[in-house]
Amino acid sequence: MLFQIKDVQNEFKRVEDLFQSEVPESETTAEANNGGYKAMLKGYMNIEETAFEVLYDEEAEQYRENPQAYHLSYDDSRVDWGETYESLQAIQ
Repeated sequence: MLFQIKDVQNEFKRVEDLFQSEVPESETTAEANNGGYKAMLKGYMNIEETAFEVLYDEEAEQYRENPQAYHLSYDDSRVDWGETYESLQAIQ
């Protein structure tokens, strides 16, 4: 399947909107001040940690230009955007 990083970003946004519609704001508001909203959303999406951070912080273009800045030194791994896209699509 061919897709662009913009497709992954759009899918991330769709899943975040779904999360917000399923989880009452009253449950996330108290947690949001302590970073709980992000943790709850991360658990809901259940995608690779670096992919989540890049998409949540809207840094996909920066990641594409300099992926080594988002990984530990000597870590040659990279985000598998195809797997991330499929995981996000699976959330309905």
